[in-house]
Amino acid sequence: MSTDVYSRYLQPHSETEAFAAISDDLSAKGFAIMENFITNEWVAELREEQQQQRGFREAGIGRNHLHRLDSLTRSDQILWLDNNTAMSAQRQYLNVLEELRLTINRDLQLGLYEVETLAALYRPGSFYKRHLDSFRRANRRTLTTILYLNDRWHPNDGGMLPALSYDRSSRPVY
Repeated sequence: MSTDVYSRYLQPHSETEAFAAISDDLSAKGFAIMENFITNEWVAELREEQQQQRGFREAGIGRNHLHRLDSLTRSDQILWLDNNTAMSAQRQYLNVLEELRLTINRDLQLGLYEVETLAALYRPGSFYKRHLDSFRRANRRTLTTILYLNDRWHPNDGGMLPALSYDRSSRPVY
């Protein structure tokens, strides 16, 4: 991605500084939180594109032949994104995630082979119960990134993600 796109969309820090901070936190703590990683302008563009997007479907749990709908576990709607289905701002965000993947591979040698990206839509009352993003012997999902597109969200609105500590104890880290 060109530097002019970074200066337009990323907050006033360089790509190198932002990605280095994420790598450092992942190495030290097992997680990284970077508030305001991208500009409000880009968030607005991504939100608008998501609202225009067609093809959202009920989210399920499990992978491949184990995939099923389970309304007691999650009630959101999802849309998988790739460069073929993504709109302009989404494609640029996919490029940022790809560069982040390459940086983390270089810095932490995680062996991340691809970026899987989905947009999730949580209407009022929607939920996704506590879960693991990866299971033993199925460690494809080594790293999860989350970008919130909420407009004027406040903690009293609910929906805050309680990420668990690296050792999977029940202590929330955020």
